[in-house]
Amino acid sequence: MNKPVNTIEDHLDGAMPELISTFREINERVLAISKEVGEPYATGASICYRTKGSNVRFIELHVQKKSNILRLFLRTIKVKLNDPKHLIKEAVPENHRWGAGVIVWLDPKDLQKGKFNLDDILDLINQSFNSCK
Repeated sequence: MNKPVNTIEDHLDGAMPELISTFREINERVLAISKEVGEPYATGASICYRTKGSNVRFIELHVQKKSNILRLFLRTIKVKLNDPKHLIKEAVPENHRWGAGVIVWLDPKDLQKGKFNLDDILDLINQSFNSCK
């Protein structure tokens, strides 16, 4: 029987070291965006970030241990994200009931190969944050 996922550490438990390292760097940089970014919290399915003022979740981050990737759901309210590196892979499905948003798949191997860098991901996250303030 699987143990329930209740904390951020539960989400990271058993993940590859490079995935954990990538998450930790993203976490640090997301928290540095603004004083308006609330502390991350865990749900059964994801690690979430929200704005303090409006309490709107602007990121749902899913740790995909088997495929060794982070899947980021980025909320977009009344804006289309500028994505010159074409990192957005798909729209958040309507059955997710999350509103407008996009999904970015982050594979640490792609970072190592130089396909893009964390600044590119943070730019999309920042745009999402700004659309949710």
